[in-house]
Amino acid sequence: MSRLLKSQNYLMKYFVFVLLPGFISLGAIGGCSDNGSDNNGGGLGQTATDCSSTEECVEILLSTGSCIGCNLVEADLTMADLTGAKLTNADLSFAELGGADLSDADLSDAMLPSADLSGADLTGAKLFRADLKVATLLEAILVEAILVEADLSDAMLPIANLTGADLTGAKLSGADLSLATWCNGCKCTDSSIGTCNGCPSVEEVCTGS
Repeated sequence: MSRLLKSQNYLMKYFVFVLLPGFISLGAIGGCSDNGSDNNGGGLGQTATDCSSTEECVEILLSTGSCIGCNLVEADLTMADLTGAKLTNADLSFAELGGADLSDADLSDAMLPSADLSGADLTGAKLFRADLKVATLLEAILVEAILVEADLSDAMLPIANLTGADLTGAKLSGADLSLATWCNGCKCTDSSIGTCNGCPSVEEVCTGS
C-alpha cells in the first residue's frame, strides 16, 4: 500500500511540476496565434475579415479610406469621396459608384463586373488586372488611369475620357468606346466596339511608354 501511495504522489508531483507548465505554455502560444489570425492584414487599412457585412464594410471604407479585400457587392457608393482609397482585391460587383471620386484610388485586382461607374472620376487610379466586365463607365474620367491587364470585355465606355491611360494587355473585346476620348486625345468614332475606330491602336498610344 505504501508503495502505491508513493507512486501516486510521484505522479502528482510530475504532473504539477513538469506537465502542467507545458500545457500552460501551449495555451499561451495558442492564444497568440488566435490574436494573430484576428489581425491578418492589419495596419492602416481594414481587411475583409474585419467587416461581416456589406454595410459594415462601407462604413469602414468611408471612415478610413481603405477596405482591402472587402465584400462590397452591390454597395451604394454613389457620389462618394474615395480619393486615394485602397481597394485592392475588393469585390465591388454590381456596386453603384456613379459620380464617385476615385482619383488616385488603388483598385488593383478588384472585382467590378457590372458595376456602375457612370461619371466617376478615376483620374490616376490604379486598376491593374481589375475585372470590369460589363461595367458601365459612361462619361467616366480615366485620365492617366492604369488599366494594365484589366478586363474591360463588354464594358460601356461611351464618351469616357481615357487620355493618357495605360491599357497595356487590357481586354477590350465587345467594349463600347463610342465617342470616347482615346489615350492620345483622339476621339473615337461612333459605334466603336472592341476598338477605338478612327484612332491609333492600343499598342501605338496606350502603353504608358
